[in-house]
Amino acid sequence: MDLLINTFGTRIRSTGERMVLALPSDKAKYKIKKEYPVRASEKIIILRPSSISAGAVQLALEAGVDIVYLHSFGTPVGRIFRSSPKGMAGLRKAQVVFSSSPKALELSRTLVAAKGANQVAHLRQLARQYRISLTRENT
Repeated sequence: MDLLINTFGTRIRSTGERMVLALPSDKAKYKIKKEYPVRASEKIIILRPSSISAGAVQLALEAGVDIVYLHSFGTPVGRIFRSSPKGMAGLRKAQVVFSSSPKALELSRTLVAAKGANQVAHLRQLARQYRISLTRENT
């Protein structure tokens, strides 16, 4: 589960093993509170200006949860992730084992075929949109 923060002025803090979101309300300054277990999250995505406590950052990183900051149009601004490469050795080993298996060639062929088909479909869409012909003329 990804935790998406898209409300301006949200305060993010931690309590035990839970992330607590304090959302601004019209009637009271920070009345609405929601809690989420940090272990159930994969990423915390912050889209609007918010504040996050150091304790919440530490809890997220200890649980292996990345914190991603996005610009208002959705482009990435920054990312906070765990500094220890826990799990990277296993991932690299699995990639090496997979790369020498017969499934690797099958996956590569599928990806190349799909890329070609998508490019042809995109060119056809552009031809319809701009009312141009993509056929080769004999001269």
